[in-house]
Amino acid sequence: MITLTASQRGVNFSIAGGRNQAKFSLSGNTLTFEATSFKNPGDNTYQVNIKATKGNDTTEKTLTVTVEASTRFGVSASRAAVAVRMAAQAVRKESKTASKVLLFKVGKTLMGRLSHIRHKDKQKSSSSTNGFVNGIQVSFADSQTNSLINHILSANGLSNVIPTSSRKIERWDTWTSAKVVIGKSNGTGADKTKFNLKSLNMGMDRRIAKDKIIGFALSLGKQDRTATGNDFSGDVDTTQYTLSSYGALELNDKGSIEAVLGVAQATHKVNNASSADQDSDGFFASIAYRADLQAKGVELSPFIRYDISRIKMKAIDVLTNSETGTNEAIALGIEINKQVNYRDGQLNRFVSVEYKSDIRRDTSDYLSKNAEQEVSVKLGLDYQKDDTSASVSYERIQSTNNKAHSDGIEGAIQWKF
Repeated sequence: MITLTASQRGVNFSIAGGRNQAKFSLSGNTLTFEATSFKNPGDNTYQVNIKATKGNDTTEKTLTVTVEASTRFGVSASRAAVAVRMAAQAVRKESKTASKVLLFKVGKTLMGRLSHIRHKDKQKSSSSTNGFVNGIQVSFADSQTNSLINHILSANGLSNVIPTSSRKIERWDTWTSAKVVIGKSNGTGADKTKFNLKSLNMGMDRRIAKDKIIGFALSLGKQDRTATGNDFSGDVDTTQYTLSSYGALELNDKGSIEAVLGVAQATHKVNNASSADQDSDGFFASIAYRADLQAKGVELSPFIRYDISRIKMKAIDVLTNSETGTNEAIALGIEINKQVNYRDGQLNRFVSVEYKSDIRRDTSDYLSKNAEQEVSVKLGLDYQKDDTSASVSYERIQSTNNKAHSDGIEGAIQWKF
């Protein structure tokens, strides 16, 4: 609305034409302008001719109305909303990647635990019994009499040993493992992500039969990711809790089947004020077949493993729908162990080499999408003495296209109760 004024009293105003006179109306000295739409996002100008009359005197003037603020505000608001949504989507992708990596690290830690148990028990079973028998043995000082009695007993399906109860309550092995990993992933152009990972795992396991192992673990993982990209630049800090079960079935002296299953819950904190924090739930599973071979005092364990993880990102105000991503991978590798006696204990040196390839992946992965195949090398030491053992290892993971890599150090300690 525009109020028309004149330097003299008694002046009457009227609309006398103009390019856009249809968009104007006049009541007394109040001119009303109404624009129903804009044809383009640029500036818009509207013209109307106003006639002022007093007695026999008339004058006419062209009035121009320019609209700028409304159009520019609408476009800016729309662009801002799109930018916020794209940033939230980028944070969601980074968060899913962080959860996937943390789940994978838990799975590898538990598979490594099963490998440790297998080699420890194998060392015990291969040791000499030094004439030990489970029961009361009846023998005679005279060798000929002893031989004759044993021959008679054997011929009648009997033994010179009176068996005693061998029932034993199996104790749980309790262990703790800590891991630190740093890495980098390069994306398209200047996009990149740097990350560091810290995890703490606590578990307990035992044999439930001669050829079966079962265990449970609770894991806390933290991964801090610093992303630089067109859609989002900032830090995404993930904290994830995982509850897992794991076990092994030993088929024979030459191989075993190992499995891990777990569920997880995570929160993803963002330091960028333009994007909101997010939450996720997930589960993962791994199953592997591992063979056990011997060559010149060295234990060789080739293996094949299948991994799957499924992560659900919960809805937030900007992203009103939840989003679920599934990843599957196959891994081939070999573990080499050499065990020796050292200071009243056993020292085991090991090397593990693994090639892993995605067979199904979440296509919305952000900057880590280039690491579809990777090779990992792990070097470490285990030391076992009585019921306590400790281990330390270093692992390097490198994508085959050199777009991503990480370096990690892990330490573990185990005891019985």
